[in-house]
Order: sequence, then structure tokens, then C-alpha cells
Amino acid sequence: MIIGAQLYTLRDYCRTPEDIHATLKKVAEIGYTAVQMSGIGKIDYSLFKQYCDEFGLDICLTHNSYDRLVNHTDELLDDHDIIDCDYIGIGAPTPDQCDTEDHYKAFVEGLCLASERIHAAGKVFGYHNHHIEFNPIGNLQVPMDYLIKTFPFHVQFIVDTYWVEYTGRKAADFLDTVTNRIDNVHYKDLIHVEKDGKQEITMAPVGEGELDWPAINTACQLGATKWIIVEQDICDGDPFACMKTSYENLKKMGYR
Repeated sequence: MIIGAQLYTLRDYCRTPEDIHATLKKVAEIGYTAVQMSGIGKIDYSLFKQYCDEFGLDICLTHNSYDRLVNHTDELLDDHDIIDCDYIGIGAPTPDQCDTEDHYKAFVEGLCLASERIHAAGKVFGYHNHHIEFNPIGNLQVPMDYLIKTFPFHVQFIVDTYWVEYTGRKAADFLDTVTNRIDNVHYKDLIHVEKDGKQEITMAPVGEGELDWPAINTACQLGATKWIIVEQDICDGDPFACMKTSYENLKKMGYR
């Protein structure tokens, strides 16, 4: 499995093409050899690919809007040919797409149709989870069960370990339920901290929190995961330092 960097973590340093170039250089210097294109400022796809090639970075995955996926699929596929990326993901539904059962089912139906076109073009659509997929939406007590049942088998799940554990479940157990559909997994740690006398849940660099990484690593190995993508939406301090800590901890676990 290859360690990738989710650029959303570094989004504040990726607003302009010049920013993106400098950030990719720092990511490569840490040791990462792949990136997920997500949350960054506007940049021509060919220029982004040029920058990644300059620093020896593969583009393993992207996140895209529902509108682009469903209504501009051909253009999206062309862009992914430019950056030589086979995995096309969605980050999350908008609030009005998951406020009722009917809205969520319509949202999923649109993704199913887009996924068929993506599959026919030789690429792979992936759904990234947050916690809402495990909370009731109307009569869908566990919307994730509906997704697993409804999506064609060629649809992948971009499992976010933090958000699974945030719901009280074990990330390794959930990874086992979607095994062989987890080519890209978001590695994100969870930790309880005390704030104003109360316990709160927040994010931490991989290996610095409470998740059972040996069990998660085993589940990913058994599930044929190709890329483990480090992500930390909220960083306590310098995001680059957090990404470096995660990378170094994963190296100690035996990953490259």
C-alpha cells in the first residue's frame, strides 16, 4: 500500500497555482509519493499534472461535486485522463440531499447513473463517508447499508476511518464489510481531549490518537487497498507538521 496525502488537509496553502506548486514540493519532501486532488483552488488540470510529475507524485484520487459527476460526466472523465487518475470520488452530499429519505435516494440514484458511465470509461467511482451515512435518514436507519445494497459492485467506498469511529463503530470492522471495494482509504486518527472541563472528540495525526491501526492495516491489506491517504481536516498547529508526523508514524508501521 502506498501512502498518499489528501490535499484538503493543506487547503489553506493551495489557493493559487503558485501556492499549489509550493505545497506539492513540501509534500514530496516529507516523503509522500501520491496525492488526492481535493479542496484546492482553481488550477488547470494539465498544469496540476505537470507540477505533480515534477515532484514525482501520482494522483490517486479526486473529490468532485455532485453536479460535475452527474451533469458533466464526460468533461470530468476528460479531466481525469489529463491527470492520469482512474479514481473519481464525491466528498459528501449537500444538506438538502440528505435531509429526507426521498432526497437521499434521489441523490444515490444520480450517483448510480454517473457510476455506470464512469465504469464504462474504464474508471472507478468512489463514495466517501462521513458520519451521516450511519445516522437515520427517514426510514433509512443506517443509510450506509442502503448504499452497500444499492450501489453496483464496481462502486468503491472511500472509507474515512475517523468518521466511522466517530459513530462508535470500529473502522476495521466496517472495512471488512466492504472488503475489495476499498482501493483508497482515508487514514485519519481520533482523540478525546478535554476542553473547558468537557471531553470532546477531535482529529489527530495518524498514530497519535486512539484508533487501532494494526487492525485497520490488516483490514486494508485483506481488502486489497492500494492507497492509504492521510487526511486531517482540523490540525492543532502546522498542517504540514501534522502530515509529516502521520507519514513518519506510518513508515514505522512498515508502509512506504
